[in-house]
Amino acid sequence: TFNETGPLQFTDLLDTYEDAYSTLEQDAGYILSENLQDRSFRSGLRLAGWKPGQNKAAQAVDWWEFDWEYAVSPEESSQEFAIVNYVYKMILR
Repeated sequence: TFNETGPLQFTDLLDTYEDAYSTLEQDAGYILSENLQDRSFRSGLRLAGWKPGQNKAAQAVDWWEFDWEYAVSPEESSQEFAIVNYVYKMILR
């Protein structure tokens, strides 16, 4: 992968995102099981520690991991039902 100065290793950022995603999945299960108020996927990511801010590499990881996969942004998606949808899709495979 490249940025404006040349080759760049994104592995650490991808791992950090995956850690936050795992925390977000567990939180979504808790929200669902306790019938709590849902939130945007972006809010869930922030609470789980993923905050790409102005970091262009982190923004690219954010796009790759969510926007491309779900075809909407994390701001437009439900934390609870994005996870439910993903799990359901995996069960059908």
